[in-house]
Formats: sequence, structure tokens, C-alpha cells
Amino acid sequence: MRKIISREEVEKKRKRNQLIVGIVLIGVMVFGTLGYAFQGLGEGKNDNGGDGKVVEYNRYSFTESGGYWSLGLGDLNFLFKYNPEQIERIGGDSGVVTKYSGKPLYIYSESDTAKMEILRNIQYFPQRIQNACPKNKVCEDNIPLKTCEDNFIIIEESESSVLKQEGNCTFISGNGEEVVKISDEFLFKILGIV
Repeated sequence: MRKIISREEVEKKRKRNQLIVGIVLIGVMVFGTLGYAFQGLGEGKNDNGGDGKVVEYNRYSFTESGGYWSLGLGDLNFLFKYNPEQIERIGGDSGVVTKYSGKPLYIYSESDTAKMEILRNIQYFPQRIQNACPKNKVCEDNIPLKTCEDNFIIIEESESSVLKQEGNCTFISGNGEEVVKISDEFLFKILGIV
């Protein structure tokens, strides 16, 4: 059997419960605001507002953020998987001659990651970029056949690491993640960083 409770006691209990809930909500709001305000203190923030390290290389500042290295040049922002200190120089001192500005560029790639690395960063220069197939390969999807008379970047998976220019072709080849490093080296050469 239930105990009979007066209206005064019911009202007193309701007010007490409302006060407790109010205090808890105020505490959650205060601690949530403080937590948000102090979030990230002591972590690797840098002067550029990024969340990682900054690497200086040949007067260029690379900022790590979200697993990529960012480089701002004027109004353009470039993103690389690696910074210049993380790549090996396999292209030698000969450099890569580039004539991509304002002309069509064709690309063939056996590595989607390396292809995306190049497309993301070279997009500012050519008139347009189109997939193509080297004459010595068999390609699907009805893409055009191109030679080294066209501006052509050919990325191949290979056991040997190569970055070389023949005519208007740039050959990038390597194994696994190495081909991405070589692609970044190619981009650094185009931009005059290495």
C-alpha cells in the first residue's frame, strides 16, 4: 500500500529534483565550454594554424596536416604525401623539363595513388588533363593512344625506381609507395623546389 503524501511534500520533491537537474545541466555546459576552450593545448600546433610539424626546405615551408604536407605558393596551395626531406633523389641532377603550361596533358598510370598525387598538384598548369594510353600498351575504356610527341606522363609499377624525361614524356616508375615518393619528387622539380 502506498503512503499518502501531501501536496506540499510532492511540490517540495519536484522543486528539489528540478534544482538537481538544473545544477547538473549547468555543470555540463560549464565543463563542456572549458573542455572546448582548452582542447588541443600542448599539442603540435604551428604558427600557420596547422596541426603538425613545419619543415623548411630551400626557403619553402611545408606544413603537416591530416597526413599531407601543404605548401602555399602565392594563391595556389599544393598537397603532397611526402615533404622533400622524405624522398630520395633518384632523378639525378638533370632535372625534368616541363612544358605543361597552357597545353593539353595526357596521363597513363598503373598506380591510382601516384596519379591522384600528380593530378591534385599539376591541375593548375595544363589547358586540360586527359587519360591516354602509350602506344606499346593495351588499354581499356577506349582512351586515345599517345606518344612522346604529346605532353605525356607515364606512371608504371616497377621494381626499379625511375624518373626521367624523353621527348615530351615523363616516365615515373617504382614499387608500391616508392612510386608516390617519385611522383612527389617530380612535382618538386616542376615547382623548382629541388
